[in-house]
Amino acid sequence: MRAIATLVFALLLASCASQPRTQEERAAWFVNRAKETIAQGKTELVGSDIEYSLGQLTGPTLVREMFAAVPRANVIYRDYLEQYVDAAQSFESTVTALTKLNGARRASLLAPEQFAGLRRRLADRVIAGNLQGTIFYDMSISMDFFPELNTPQHQAILLERTLANLQTDRPSKTQVAALMKYVETIGRDSMEGQRIEALLPRMNFRRAELVEVAKQYPDFAEKRLEGATLRVFLEVKNADRLAADDVLSALREKIIGVDWVPSPGPKITTLTIERVRNDEKTLSEQTQTITYSQYEVNLIEAMLLMPRNASFRYEFVTGGAEIDYGYVVKATRDGTNNYEQVVRGKVSGESRRCINPRIQNVFGGVTAAGFVANSDMANRCSGSTSVSMESLRKDVFSKLVEGVLNVPSIKVVHAMN
Repeated sequence: MRAIATLVFALLLASCASQPRTQEERAAWFVNRAKETIAQGKTELVGSDIEYSLGQLTGPTLVREMFAAVPRANVIYRDYLEQYVDAAQSFESTVTALTKLNGARRASLLAPEQFAGLRRRLADRVIAGNLQGTIFYDMSISMDFFPELNTPQHQAILLERTLANLQTDRPSKTQVAALMKYVETIGRDSMEGQRIEALLPRMNFRRAELVEVAKQYPDFAEKRLEGATLRVFLEVKNADRLAADDVLSALREKIIGVDWVPSPGPKITTLTIERVRNDEKTLSEQTQTITYSQYEVNLIEAMLLMPRNASFRYEFVTGGAEIDYGYVVKATRDGTNNYEQVVRGKVSGESRRCINPRIQNVFGGVTAAGFVANSDMANRCSGSTSVSMESLRKDVFSKLVEGVLNVPSIKVVHAMN
């Protein structure tokens, strides 16, 4: 059995020694694997192996040498690039295809006419995708990527798509900046500039994006910014001062766009949070002794570190805590009840740890064990966890914040910011 253990160690060492460690070794390893697979008539991984090699410092030189020695590798790589171009169906995938083509050109792996042909092929796909609406480019795209889109026809399509995007729930700051740059070019008083201004109230701008809008439409941006802040007075019922302060801190940390004022008043939303349940419970710890026979322990450790017929033992300690909570969230403004919701549930956590790992021989002798016996022990003991009541209270506050974010007026300003 010790001979078997020695053989296992030898195999592990041989495996480690064969792994490429430096950039030069990795580049050569991928090139050699590409050569071997071509010789075997297998081409599926050749393209990706070439790309992995190109990512290393000496990769381009080694790949060029391979192309000179194995002309078929050049053909396979061109086919690989063509497949990427023909499979491009989104903005991201067309950019990926372009990146691969440019990388091949920089590494001098393509003749000028070969690169030009593949680039035209990609341009045709980009143009068709934009015209047919199958690839969703917008004004935020850099014309350095695809200059073929820098024509009046394509720019008109990009403009309409950008205007439509900005009227959804997920606008992009880069799209806003691109649109405002376009307005700067055409003039805000032009017919197109006035059309865009008329559409602004229907667009969803966040506070940071309004900085860009203000460059061309300052009056609109100022008015929208006023609506991006909500003044709220918080009242916490059935909770002590510390708990009330914790609730306010959680809301301030998680909700943006709200000015938490110290007293109620006109045009101020009063948010009332009433705690109706808060049962905190700590679960008692349970200790279980886990025992493995020698044949259940990993082979190498069992042979080298354990006497014959010995057993491996340790204690597995589990415990936990839970909070059963319930809150009533109510929002009023100028005496009118605008919203009410009950936020309730239970949060819990488990603690587990392993202690006193040891080896016990057949005569009762015990020695400490400094290794993990097997996969079962690894599953039980790796990443030992503990739970505190404080962390569970934070979980409760997170659930409470989710409930508060359902208040329509708070939800709106939070989304805007």
